[in-house]
Amino acid sequence: IDSFVASVSNGLSSVTSLEFGPDNKLYVLDFFANQVLRYDSHTGAFIDDFIPAGSGGLNGAVALTFVPNIAPVPTLSRQIGTPFDDTSNTIFVTADAVWIGGQTAGTLAGETSSGGLDGFVQKYTLGGTLLCTDQFGTSGDETVTGIKVDETTPDSVYVTGDTTGVLGTSSLGDSDIYVRKYDSDCNSQWTTQFGTDGTDTAGTNIGLTPDGSGIFTSGITDSALPGEVNIGGTDLFVQKLNTDGSLDCNTQFGTLGIESGGLVLNSPRLMVAATTVTGAGDTDGLLYRYDLDCNAVWNTQVATAGDETVGGLGLGPDDANPVALFVGGDTSGAFTDQTNAGATDFFVQRYDLSGSLEWTRQFGTVAIEQGRIVLNSPTVTIGGQTEGAFQGFENAGGTDIALRRYDFDGNELWTTQFGTAADDRILAMAHSPDFSRTYLVPARKAIFLKM
Repeated sequence: IDSFVASVSNGLSSVTSLEFGPDNKLYVLDFFANQVLRYDSHTGAFIDDFIPAGSGGLNGAVALTFVPNIAPVPTLSRQIGTPFDDTSNTIFVTADAVWIGGQTAGTLAGETSSGGLDGFVQKYTLGGTLLCTDQFGTSGDETVTGIKVDETTPDSVYVTGDTTGVLGTSSLGDSDIYVRKYDSDCNSQWTTQFGTDGTDTAGTNIGLTPDGSGIFTSGITDSALPGEVNIGGTDLFVQKLNTDGSLDCNTQFGTLGIESGGLVLNSPRLMVAATTVTGAGDTDGLLYRYDLDCNAVWNTQVATAGDETVGGLGLGPDDANPVALFVGGDTSGAFTDQTNAGATDFFVQRYDLSGSLEWTRQFGTVAIEQGRIVLNSPTVTIGGQTEGAFQGFENAGGTDIALRRYDFDGNELWTTQFGTAADDRILAMAHSPDFSRTYLVPARKAIFLKM
């Protein structure tokens, strides 16, 4: 047909092996030069010396092969809890510790129950040894929905959730949002409580500004925050606090319908995602970007003719230097150029930081999938639960946990599925800072897993 790799290109004098890599590039092994070169698989153009001559390890090599990415399996399990109902909702991993937050109807070891549901925070070593616990609450109910550690400032651990009692100075409505600061030994430093005269529900996650001077929370309200107006039904809100718990700014927004969720991500950009009952289908996803002063920058809708639920957000390749936004969840419809596998499917989308869609991946089984988490790193991972069985797996019973990892270009790296005879769901997921381990929080007796 043609000279796909031209004679003037590098690396063809003593070729013994050609392979297409997982990045869809052409890799060439030069036997005598002891190097591997990379070419564009569409044009044949030389890209780089993937393994330069003289780097070692290739003497006498005659063939190339790429080992498929193997999905990890859980290697550590820690169950947190009491004989009563216990749930972990959130997780954050530092270089030397795992922080967990949730709620319990019982009494954790060494702690005291305040009545109803209490919030709790626990710190573990990376190997799963418990270091400290704080169980807190009122005569009402408390949840913990987000936890974040400022690793640049000692003793700066921030927790958010909602309460039907008085954790701060006073109760404002049926349920309020709170933010609580801890030191590194699980000792509470301060608590602030805010909300409306109605029902306020905390979203998942809590964010910090890049310099650690501001704290972001989000959620939904059926009333109006001070200085704001309820648009209709339940609205979304974002609130920024100073590191002493005082208010910096807030904004309330939404549609004429009912919003749910309230996921917040921060870096130099503040991203919020939610689900609304209005739009192209019965429920659609909503995606908003705000600046660090609570001003709107852009918004977009995540929609098909079916129902969408947005369950996760991720910035990549890392929060400090993002180039893309990843959104995940589930859909009963089919996105453009995608196919519905049956019932509801997982989806993950990549957007640029101006809100333009770059690609979509939709996948599932013939049964029901629910996408709940998107985790960024040098790759992007979507997690959730399935009632079906992905290729190569059997359903352990009820709903299983399912994970799929893509590279930044949307190429599948691996898929895994696991569970018990009971129903298993995933509520939170976090990487270790070096991305060598992934920690999961399933919704079963306040457990966490390391993979």
